Amino acid sequence: MSRSAVVYYAVGGVTQKALGLLMLPVTASLLGVAAFGQLGLLVAVANVGSLVASLGLTECCQRYASDAAMLRRIQAFGWRYGCALLLLSPLLALGLARLLPGDLHWLWLQLLLANLAMGGWLGLRLVALRINNRPQRFFWVIVSMSALQTGLSLLLLLAGMGVGAVMLSGAVATATILIWDARPMLMRAARSPVGPWRPIVGYGLPLALSTGITFVLNGYERPWLAEAVSLEVLGAYVLVWQLSLLPAYAMEPFMLWWGPLRHRLADRNESVILARVTAAGVALLVVAIALAATAIPLAFPWLFDAAYQQGLQWLPALLLITLLRQIPALLSIGVYHRATGNLALMLNAAIMLPALVLLPLAIIVAGLTGLIQAMTLLMAIRAMLFYWVSQRQLRLPYSTVGLLGLSIATAMALWAGHPVLLLALASVAAAYAIRTLKTGTVTVAAAQWQS
Repeated sequence: MSRSAVVYYAVGGVTQKALGLLMLPVTASLLGVAAFGQLGLLVAVANVGSLVASLGLTECCQRYASDAAMLRRIQAFGWRYGCALLLLSPLLALGLARLLPGDLHWLWLQLLLANLAMGGWLGLRLVALRINNRPQRFFWVIVSMSALQTGLSLLLLLAGMGVGAVMLSGAVATATILIWDARPMLMRAARSPVGPWRPIVGYGLPLALSTGITFVLNGYERPWLAEAVSLEVLGAYVLVWQLSLLPAYAMEPFMLWWGPLRHRLADRNESVILARVTAAGVALLVVAIALAATAIPLAFPWLFDAAYQQGLQWLPALLLITLLRQIPALLSIGVYHRATGNLALMLNAAIMLPALVLLPLAIIVAGLTGLIQAMTLLMAIRAMLFYWVSQRQLRLPYSTVGLLGLSIATAMALWAGHPVLLLALASVAAAYAIRTLKTGTVTVAAAQWQS
């Protein structure tokens, strides 16, 4: 992969997230804190619904990036699966509207579920562009969709449509981009035979279930909070939670490049390159977290209404949870580089099943404070478990002491919250990342990709 390709992925990802961030203060202001709490409930539905809609097919494409025939079969399966979801979406929306708290309208849920089904097709298109090394096209698809959704959402919010504006703009933007860019792929997929579907589902479904189980720590708590606290408190929590994900968004260009490549390097037993580039990724994540912890409190009073200010007290802990959530995705290649996704499913289930009881109990006993403490503990256990099992499956020469020290230093700096400490942490982590990559491992990895 050339340097220009990395730039296209980076700029595309940054542009997508930047437009969403620019809209966040506008959306929060035009909706109000209570309606923003309703939007937070819908985001929770979208988090788990996107996993059902994708069925792990994009990860399956990455796993079989070198097998063109298998990729065609995955696309054919994805087309049929998305059609089935669209047909079932009205009934699913009706059931969710009756079950969920927060007075969610059926039409909001219907638009959301339709968008998720179409988003599964768009995900297959985007991963195909990455596998086929078409970064320019990837860039234009991402930027066009983000711009269309942002512009339409702003227009409909100003027209007074409320939460429905966000749901409708997402569905219209996804459908438009599919018609413009993905129509040939979808037509081929509709005509192509699926063949044996068990290898596809055997790899993708366990990963989807595995990630779906992590929904317990990424949205499962919101219906419980909606029952325990006011929509205003929920809205403030959801806003700060979204801001705490900024470091993960900043890492997306890296993961877009590194996701398929690391599997190819694992096939070639390039353990040194894998360890070095992944460790550099962890350091870059720490840099992003430290900068977010410094900048968000400074900008928050200027961007958001006073009703949201109470949420700042939860920011350091939520940023630490983001670090603990992302570390397994970076370090645990041994868990994911297998013929099936069963191992990731079992590991997530071992942590998340107890959380089904622990998180509601923590909310009942200590409210939001208890919830955040319980989430932090569970995420830390999950990160250590994934790392240990991954090393047993595929041992890589990580500097375990260095990675652990960096993680502990991040937790201490977030707890102290002083800007000087946070900026010092960012400087040390950046120096670590630069030193790790200085030996030319990125150039070697790029050569491996091109070969």
